[in-house]
Amino acid sequence: MAKVIASEVEIELSVGQVVDIVRQLKPEDQQEVRRALDATQDHPLDALLETVWARVEREPITEEEVCAEVERIRTSRHDSGRD
Repeated sequence: MAKVIASEVEIELSVGQVVDIVRQLKPEDQQEVRRALDATQDHPLDALLETVWARVEREPITEEEVCAEVERIRTSRHDSGRD
């Protein structure tokens, strides 16, 4: 295979072509691409989990309290005819 050395090369690729190239990589290289892409994305679930855990640390709740709240909601929904 020929080797080309250049200071700057630009190639236009479609998303499909990029996906095809990534699929040809070894699994560990695919994982590296996945991590690089993940780093560029906002993850709303991560933000939500951070908020929830911060609240749990501020306002701890026991398993018994969770069960009591679940039962209260179930009873309320059952009494109002909602399932």
